[in-house]
Amino acid sequence: MASPILIGAPQGTKTDSVGYAFWLPITATPPADATSALVTPNDVGFVGSDGVTLTSQLDTEMWKDWNLDDVIQINKGASASIKCPIAGFTPAQAKLLYGADSVVEDASPAKTWRVVFTGELPPHIYLTFELRGLAGHARLVAEAQVANPGEVAFKKDSPVTHQLEANLFKNPAFKDKNDKPAYWGLFMDAGGTA
Repeated sequence: MASPILIGAPQGTKTDSVGYAFWLPITATPPADATSALVTPNDVGFVGSDGVTLTSQLDTEMWKDWNLDDVIQINKGASASIKCPIAGFTPAQAKLLYGADSVVEDASPAKTWRVVFTGELPPHIYLTFELRGLAGHARLVAEAQVANPGEVAFKKDSPVTHQLEANLFKNPAFKDKNDKPAYWGLFMDAGGTA
């Protein structure tokens, strides 16, 4: 019997009513499983074919003895980040990239909006990616803060895209077996339907 192999695919096709990448305000309760409905999610938009890159790093240093042999590896810290290309430019996407205070929406019937860049760090949010699991749904969830809104090109022959780069932070909503908070949670469904 062949062992199942996880591929990095979205759970489903992106449509107006269904997506595969969302962000929630930090005041929301993050999902703790692969299939529960998200409460008031904001659509991140289309994720490019490069997909989502999750980076988890340990900053370590080797200590050598007098004989110059490595005898202990010292943990000096850890970090995690997420990177993915996204296409589009809606108010929800602008709030994700530049912070909610940088997006000014007019409540009048005209429903106009504008984006300004003040150079302030955007607030922490929850990033949620709906994935295809080994036997059903999977979901990657993390507390994040956009590291850099980055470069955007307004060209006639290509969509408006951003490279979403976000640093992740330990959150007690994601815990290991020893009850320690973690940078992210990858939740798998055992094969039920969502």
